[in-house]
Amino acid sequence: MILRFYLNQPEIENPSEFTGIVIIDEFDLHWHPKLQIELPSKLSEIFPFVQFIVSTHSAIPLLGAPKNTTIIKVNRTKEHGITAKIRY
Repeated sequence: MILRFYLNQPEIENPSEFTGIVIIDEFDLHWHPKLQIELPSKLSEIFPFVQFIVSTHSAIPLLGAPKNTTIIKVNRTKEHGITAKIRY
């Protein structure tokens, strides 16, 4: 991720000035639960101008999510199909 930022924004020297959107699929899959809690807020602190879009099957990363996080819970049932609830 950082390498791509440097390649696409070579004029930026301080990582906190990078801008962009980062998509992370299955965030909970490869991280220890402690890191799942710590990483969301740390990523937002280090990269304040980057929007992170994260998918997860676990509620653990939400425990460390920044206060300005928008959470979209997606459910799929035979009766209702795909539904989404937005929480701010």
